[in-house]
Amino acid sequence: MGWVTLSLRKKELQRTHSDLQLQDLQLSREQRAMARNKMYEQTLINNDKMRESRALNKAQREDSASIYNTIKEKREAKRGLDPNSQQALDLQAEIDDLNTQVEAIKEDSTQAINESAAHFDTELAMLEQESADREAMIEDQKVAVETEMEAVAAELQAVKEAVSQEIQNSVISLK
Repeated sequence: MGWVTLSLRKKELQRTHSDLQLQDLQLSREQRAMARNKMYEQTLINNDKMRESRALNKAQREDSASIYNTIKEKREAKRGLDPNSQQALDLQAEIDDLNTQVEAIKEDSTQAINESAAHFDTELAMLEQESADREAMIEDQKVAVETEMEAVAAELQAVKEAVSQEIQNSVISLK
């Protein structure tokens, strides 16, 4: 009668082992899905970063272009004048002011681009941290499942041997 109980225990251990294998497989799938999602999110953030950087650069170029056109017009107007005349000096002062404005626009644009990049880099770092935390949690779960699966496999092997031994012991010998 002992081998019947052991056989039932063997079946239960086989089912438990199968359940643990399924759980391990699901955790592996979750890890792969999470890695794909992380790559997708990183791509979205990097695309947003590039898009915003391009927009800021374009705005800076457009603002600078209008000022450069004004500078060009003032240089054309100054070209026909006596370099020491008051009007030529006034035009040169205006040109210098416009060049200062262009430099200020460039500095503001660079600062805005750097702030935008820092914002997106922070988002990437947060995504990285969340992903690392989740990966660590899943890895811990996988290790626990694999450890339990090894224990169940060892117990299953012991039960199989015990069943075999019990069956051999219960065989009627005719002497």
